[in-house]
Amino acid sequence: MHAIHCLPQPREHQALEFHQHTCHPTYILLRQPGQWGVCVSPDDEEVDDDFHKPDVLDKPSQIRHGELTLTRRALVNGGFLIVVVSALLALFVGSPIISYYRSARLGHLGVYGIGGTNASGQVPVIPGNYGLIDRDTPESAYYKTSWYDGKTEMTLVFSDEFNTPGRTFWPGDDPYWEAVNLCAIQTANGSLVITLEQKEMNGLNYTGGMMSTWNKFCFTGGYVEANVSLPGLNNVVGLWPAIWSVGNLGRAGYGASLDGLWPYTYDSCDVGTVANQSVNGQPVAATTTGPSKYGGVLSYLSGQQYKPGFDNAYMTWISNNQASWTLNVAGMEADPRVNISQRPVPQEPMYLIMNLGMSYSFTQVDLANIPFPVHLRVDYIRVYQPSDSINVGCDPVDFPTAAYINKYAEAYWNPNMTTWVGEYGQA
Repeated sequence: MHAIHCLPQPREHQALEFHQHTCHPTYILLRQPGQWGVCVSPDDEEVDDDFHKPDVLDKPSQIRHGELTLTRRALVNGGFLIVVVSALLALFVGSPIISYYRSARLGHLGVYGIGGTNASGQVPVIPGNYGLIDRDTPESAYYKTSWYDGKTEMTLVFSDEFNTPGRTFWPGDDPYWEAVNLCAIQTANGSLVITLEQKEMNGLNYTGGMMSTWNKFCFTGGYVEANVSLPGLNNVVGLWPAIWSVGNLGRAGYGASLDGLWPYTYDSCDVGTVANQSVNGQPVAATTTGPSKYGGVLSYLSGQQYKPGFDNAYMTWISNNQASWTLNVAGMEADPRVNISQRPVPQEPMYLIMNLGMSYSFTQVDLANIPFPVHLRVDYIRVYQPSDSINVGCDPVDFPTAAYINKYAEAYWNPNMTTWVGEYGQA
């Protein structure tokens, strides 16, 4: 190996040559490095060689992998960067995650009536089935053939299968149904269950239940089908289980709105609008010309399938998939003998009612033998209309109801107002 020894040269042997006017002698750098007064040999070691000679491999502070050389300083710098990045991640990513899992969860049910929870902590069950046709209704039930003529196709326009247990029918709970005596109505085992029991309420000794689609779902003409299990015993009288319909201008349970509108159907005012279609026993024909088995009293019953109007309207009662009887509109023509005008099959929008109760006004009541509590169970209810004349809604153009209801709102929202003239003060 060729060695270069670094020895300073005596100044007396240094030859200085410079061009005139080039620079001051104080700043002259000699051409030969050996004449600078420092050692410039590559083999000479200094304390800072680790920073200036990264290719030296005989130092314990250096590691070489292929062409990459790591020093203590590089490792310290890299470690510091890792610490800084980790701290930033913990601050901006870890902190929100930790806060999410350690903080109290916000409830979506609200507090004390706000957002769905009442003061006792009960939460209404809303099934989320908001369509007119229940998702649980089988597709095989979407169409039927008319029982009246055996050929008209009828389309399903509304259904409720009551398959979801624990449904509630407080005002606003359900998009179509609203109940009275809410504790008496529930859904269980795939059915709607209406209970009548010996339980005191509002000064009365028995409590039943009723629910309806008033002003929420209405239909004009069609076919109503329900699969029910009747309450009580077939040889004990007194119960009134019912599935029926009323025009939307009368709200069941609100007497002032029903006064003069139910159970009648008419489009003109005459003697027939009063109870039993008579006034003070007159005309006599109203009490003598009816069927003998009813003591001669005139009466009629509503049907389950009907077509509204005058010309070819009808009502048909179906039981156990068989048409029992049909009343054509001709059977309700004007009868001058008893001063009664023609009675149309209801042309206004009708809503559904389901109830279980009892009253001496309807029949005899055998309280001693009725096995309280008794239950009316409704497996499903479905409404069909002719496919070429679908008419669903509570405020149709030809028979509007919304403006009238809003004008006389108290009659429809105050159940304690039982008469139109006396208590409500209308003429």
